[in-house]
Amino acid sequence: MAVFSVTNQPGTVTLTALMAVRVQRIELAPPAVLSTEAQLAEEIVVIAGLATAQARSAQFTYMLEGMRREGQDDVVTRDFLKRDLDLPSPEEADAAQAHVFATRY
Repeated sequence: MAVFSVTNQPGTVTLTALMAVRVQRIELAPPAVLSTEAQLAEEIVVIAGLATAQARSAQFTYMLEGMRREGQDDVVTRDFLKRDLDLPSPEEADAAQAHVFATRY
């Protein structure tokens, strides 16, 4: 099973999500204890969102490649995956992570 991990820039929270978009593990580094419960909870939610976006983008890629093998048009398939299934492309997931890291830290 494919897993996707994201670590916040301070290195205090790492979250691993499965391709099935379930959280597998949350790891906290010792400096995480310096955060309040509310700060830590917020950080976990933010990092969980990024990790699950990475997992969902893997679903996008898997489905795109499968439909490509079946002879489906990439443009139509990408539109379907985005519009009907609300799956982010890997580029969108990476851009979202870059935006959060640039604005949050």
